[in-house]
Amino acid sequence: MALRPRFYLLLDGHGLTSAKQGVAATLATLRQLVTDRIQDPERAYRGALLDLRHGMDVVRVLRDVARLEELFALIRWCDDYLAARRTLVARVEAQLAWFAEQPSLPSAPESGETHGT
Repeated sequence: MALRPRFYLLLDGHGLTSAKQGVAATLATLRQLVTDRIQDPERAYRGALLDLRHGMDVVRVLRDVARLEELFALIRWCDDYLAARRTLVARVEAQLAWFAEQPSLPSAPESGETHGT
């Protein structure tokens, strides 16, 4: 079973509320439209990696709270999520070396600079 639908199902089962798409979807859209287009590719990649790590940290804390509240389905979901994400994050981290292997690209012109003048 996919993690996201399972997560929403267990939240409903425990009587917990969730914003499902609200804030996360809005932030992802804003990031795609603004931040990633402004930053250089390596910096955007590292930012995405930090977001992945942050998500894992949030789920770790969620697991601790679920343990204290004895929400066993949520504990199991957190364990499954962390196991799956650990592998994915390790792959993303390994790909950082790609940036070191690339030749330097010319920097973008400063605002106000004109070409050929």
